[in-house]
Amino acid sequence: MLEGNAASEAKRVLSVGITSTDRTRAIIDGRVTIPGIDMKLTIDEPQALFRSGQVGHQLDVAEMSLGTHLLQTDMGTAAYWAIPIYLSRAFRHGSIFVRSDRSILAPANLNGRRIGIAGFQQTATIWARGILAEHYGLDLASVSWIVGGVDAPGNLERTTLPAGVPRHLEPAGDDKTLNAMLLAGEIDAIISPAPPVGARGADAPIKSLFGNCAEEERQYFAKTGIFPVMHVLGIKKAQADDDIVAGLFDAFTAAKNLAQSELLKGNYLRVSLPWVADEARRTIEVMGENPWSYGLAQNRAGLEAMLRYACADGLIGADRTVESLFYPASLTMAERSNG
Repeated sequence: MLEGNAASEAKRVLSVGITSTDRTRAIIDGRVTIPGIDMKLTIDEPQALFRSGQVGHQLDVAEMSLGTHLLQTDMGTAAYWAIPIYLSRAFRHGSIFVRSDRSILAPANLNGRRIGIAGFQQTATIWARGILAEHYGLDLASVSWIVGGVDAPGNLERTTLPAGVPRHLEPAGDDKTLNAMLLAGEIDAIISPAPPVGARGADAPIKSLFGNCAEEERQYFAKTGIFPVMHVLGIKKAQADDDIVAGLFDAFTAAKNLAQSELLKGNYLRVSLPWVADEARRTIEVMGENPWSYGLAQNRAGLEAMLRYACADGLIGADRTVESLFYPASLTMAERSNG
């Protein structure tokens, strides 16, 4: 047993797995800490963290795939609560790549096609399918979904899919990549967060579905107010309590706010882009003063859209609520004013 000053200085140790970004850098370099908590950090790429956390349950606090968290929560197998800290967000209009010789001139031209995806529960593909169906007329039931690795064989299914997913779901095969299948004309399109190798050559018969993706995404945001959430911060249910969750929320919010403020500093560029401050100001004009907001209330519309899309995919039931995904005491947590 610790006595005296040693007892007062003892900290609770938590293993924490996150990706290195500007939003987490102040956590990683120690500028932001949590009183009473010693964070033992693992810095890795998202897929490795998902395997360590959501599959292996090896981390106390982990960056999580929102798609997999939805599925595991609905199946009753989730070992983690989500906290409304959104470590990764991205518009996904630019994640859809099509053959340029198949008369695919608009999203509705994808009806009846064969589309490659890295995983049916992959968050990016849930968003892309849902947006295409809800806003662009894609008939999800008409599509054959081919599941495989984009540039290397494999897939990203981390949890067994429920029986309600579409029957027109096919594996690419153990020795095939979606990139090779697209180049060979075996599939018509790919949904992928990063461009497949075949789309990077000037002469490749592959193009982005949307000609000006950034402008299309701005119009989508203007219409919906949604900045899609990809990853959330999770805490293992066995480790969660109100004080720890509040400490994590405040710390990750402070780190993110530092990153956002640094983008606007012109005296010394923190990012290796010459007009980064101008672009940051332009983003604020379009999306508001806090484009990467944390908390549930201001992000409810986007989270509810994700639930609709996952339900339409057969991944979760229609009765699933946003509240059921998050640690109960975190539902009312909100960013503190900087004023």
